[in-house]
Amino acid sequence: MTIQDNAVTASDSMPEAGFEDVMKAAALIFLISQNKVFADILNAVLFNGEQVIKASEVQDYSTPCHYLEREGLPDVRRDVVKIWDGVIIHVVCTGMEDHAEPDPDLPARLFGCLGEEYGFQLDSGTEEVLPVVTVALYFGEDKPWDAPLTLKECLTVSDRFSPYVNDFKALLFQIPYLSREQADLFKSDFRLVADYYVQKREDGCYHPDPAAFAEKPEMLPVMKAITKDKRFTDNGEGVSDGNESDVHSSEAGMILLTRKLLEQGRVEDVRRACEDKEVRAQLKKELGIS
Repeated sequence: MTIQDNAVTASDSMPEAGFEDVMKAAALIFLISQNKVFADILNAVLFNGEQVIKASEVQDYSTPCHYLEREGLPDVRRDVVKIWDGVIIHVVCTGMEDHAEPDPDLPARLFGCLGEEYGFQLDSGTEEVLPVVTVALYFGEDKPWDAPLTLKECLTVSDRFSPYVNDFKALLFQIPYLSREQADLFKSDFRLVADYYVQKREDGCYHPDPAAFAEKPEMLPVMKAITKDKRFTDNGEGVSDGNESDVHSSEAGMILLTRKLLEQGRVEDVRRACEDKEVRAQLKKELGIS
């Protein structure tokens, strides 16, 4: 079975989000924004682990067109947008909140995002309009995706007009419902995230690998935010305490920066910090984060 077999050619009607959900979303988006992780995810879900996309070939892309949802975390970025081989790629995260329900409007939301991106290119006077691909990652743990997968499934269309309504298939991969073999296709730090979700589904609990985190200490605060697992704040089994004095990596620093900004209600600054290295450095200096 390939990882594509776990895809559904299709976001989520969410409960009220709390601070921990915001931190989880920010941690996932920041992790996926790393070129190595971005390329690795696409290689795993689209190319069955073949190393087609190289991190060095991935380029950042600035666009005002981003995927948002009305429920749950309406003001939090849910996508990472980059360019590879002349293609604009949106990686969208959905189902990040606790007890998130699959969003029946996901295909319509993604279709709207595609149209907005093409419109942005045309309005900016580009010489060549680039193709746009959207890949959605579903993190809902309560149940597999069971919402509409195509645009027409979201609409009420009469038989008379149905042939004239263009359809759209949303491509979505269910991270908690990957097989162990599929999860092992990830080679970057995202493999630790996939392992967490697969363990929770298969075993009903999560046992972090001490050796893995001994080699990847920068992932401790990231995994703490994603899993909300207090063991990532304990000294033992290779799982560090992850407190502020231990923040030495860019990933850990970003998580700490995000927490401080959100404590001050500065959601827009979180978005700016994710997109701009200079802004990120300025905000860290302002808040005393080394």
